[in-house]
Amino acid sequence: MNRRFTTALNLYNSEADKLESMINDAEKKGDYPGALELFKKYNRQFEAAKRYDEVIARFEKFKSSPQVKAAIEKSQNLRDCDDWIRFAETALKDGNAELASQWIERVLKTCPTSEAGIKAIELKKRLPR
Repeated sequence: MNRRFTTALNLYNSEADKLESMINDAEKKGDYPGALELFKKYNRQFEAAKRYDEVIARFEKFKSSPQVKAAIEKSQNLRDCDDWIRFAETALKDGNAELASQWIERVLKTCPTSEAGIKAIELKKRLPR
């Protein structure tokens, strides 16, 4: 192998190792949605990395874990609730209290103890009776 190729390959594997380390850190912190995104990035960018097969095998096991699936669903629910709060605020601002109420109730049902849930309670107080 020529020297330039070897240097480039070492740099490539070093970058892959850094990303794998970020995946490990995210997993340890319980940031499963973040770890999943990093796994996907690794899969897209480092197919020729020396540890690719091991990392992807771990990724397949990781994404099928019930704990990870639950964390991802919770994360998606929180994002949805944030969107629904914005929809409720817009509906209320536009004078459509009935639509605002529907969005508020959806938030309160899905994630009542989140920041969006707290905002939903405040918005509900602003609804006409």
